[in-house]
Amino acid sequence: MALSGIQRTFADTLNSIWGKDAQTSIPTQPVSGIAYRDTEAEFESGQKYDSLGESSRWNQLLYLLTGLMSELTAFGILPWSAAQPYSKGALCIGSNGALWQAQIDIVPNPANPVVPGTDVSVWASPEIPGTVRESRRVIAGSGLTGGGTLSEDITLAVLTDKVTAAVEKGAITVKDVAIGGAASDLASKRGQIGNVPPVTITDFNTFTTSGRYFATWNRATAKNIPPDGTNGLVIVSKLQTANVVRQIVFRWGTAGTNDWQIFTRESTDANGVLLWSPWRWIVTDQSLGDGLRFSGGKLSVPEYVGATASAPGTSGLVPPAAARERESFLTGSGKYKPALSTSGGTITGELNIAAPAGGSEGGEITLINGTDGKYPAKIDTTRNLIRFFGGPSNPVSVDLETGRFVGNLTGKADTAGIADSALAFANGRRWVEVIYEGNPGWLIGSEKEELRPVNPSSLNVNYANSAGTANINLHDIRYYGSQDSITLPAGGTWLVWWVRNTTQVNGGMGTYAGGATVTPGQTNNYYCIRIA
Repeated sequence: MALSGIQRTFADTLNSIWGKDAQTSIPTQPVSGIAYRDTEAEFESGQKYDSLGESSRWNQLLYLLTGLMSELTAFGILPWSAAQPYSKGALCIGSNGALWQAQIDIVPNPANPVVPGTDVSVWASPEIPGTVRESRRVIAGSGLTGGGTLSEDITLAVLTDKVTAAVEKGAITVKDVAIGGAASDLASKRGQIGNVPPVTITDFNTFTTSGRYFATWNRATAKNIPPDGTNGLVIVSKLQTANVVRQIVFRWGTAGTNDWQIFTRESTDANGVLLWSPWRWIVTDQSLGDGLRFSGGKLSVPEYVGATASAPGTSGLVPPAAARERESFLTGSGKYKPALSTSGGTITGELNIAAPAGGSEGGEITLINGTDGKYPAKIDTTRNLIRFFGGPSNPVSVDLETGRFVGNLTGKADTAGIADSALAFANGRRWVEVIYEGNPGWLIGSEKEELRPVNPSSLNVNYANSAGTANINLHDIRYYGSQDSITLPAGGTWLVWWVRNTTQVNGGMGTYAGGATVTPGQTNNYYCIRIA
């Protein structure tokens, strides 16, 4: 309902209070014609039906009603009373004439009341829409004068020594602001109003005034300059409460060429001395080198793509290796391949071995047993040897120039060519390629498919007395292990004996022409001596 057009229809006024002058002390025998008022009268039960009421009781009731109405007509809201209970949100007028609102339910306490204005948790000044408190003030800021409380009209004026301004059509247009009231330090000269001003910086450590500037500097003479460029947009921010400065430089170069270069640094106060950090680059999409990129507004690194037969690869993150590829190398194709392949492979071209420190040529390649790291082999190009270590003190080598073994070979060989000294027989007896002219202490013979030492004195040779002198020249010796049949080398006559491979028994012996095939019909070890 709108408040406009409301008129008072009850024109009479309450100009007195009923029973105000009535006596409040009622005698045992009231006097006729005297008005009394019973201040202890009870009204909660009301007037009983068909009963007579004393005038003192009604005088008290009308006194209370007219008294309260008089207060309401005088103030609009009842003044505060210590004897009055108040519900939370109730309003009253304090002794200072201000309006107060109960923040809690308040019980009467005449002996120790909480007076409005003394405790805001009990009585607080209410916010009334459409009104402004007199306690509110207008404070003139920098460059202005005037202000005051809102109990009266307020006027603000521009201080001409603080602000460069112009009045046009009743409005004030600010042209510039003097920082701290100093006419020599205008906001426009800091780039805080209008366009950015040009400046020349000779030392970035001393350029600490807050503002935005188009700065130039000489890279040969200026101090503490950014990593690149000779000019740019410089933003300086200095705290009001601490000696801390941040500088940001946007390179002002050629558009699209180097305009993306951004540098920043900051200083901290150490006992009154500014300590500057190094210049840092701020990364943009144009700062990225090969292998980095912006994708969807995020910095990312693509995965490495290997080369093909027709196209080169692209740089990027190394693809993750599987557990089984932990000792493999990443190849140019983008795939992992074993460092030492057990499934075959080919090394093409030359494999050069650098000379060791202090040497003039050669070096070593060491091959280690992958299981326990023992018994390695070394390719020694300094001494032209391939050395095989059957143990720490038992090396065997192959001379790369002569192709001959050097050292002691242990174990059993499938096929042996020429050996200077070989442990070919039992009890450590060696084969020596030297013709023996005397009578041997023992010979090799076959007995029951076995090769056995034979005492020469036990031999019985038929017709030996009439045979005269027989010469046997040993020209070549061959051994073939674990074969069903063998083919002898071409030329000459060969003495061949064999024994069963698995049992070392059940062998045989015969004389064959060179190039012949010997087939005993089982898997044997063959011992062959060329006798002619």
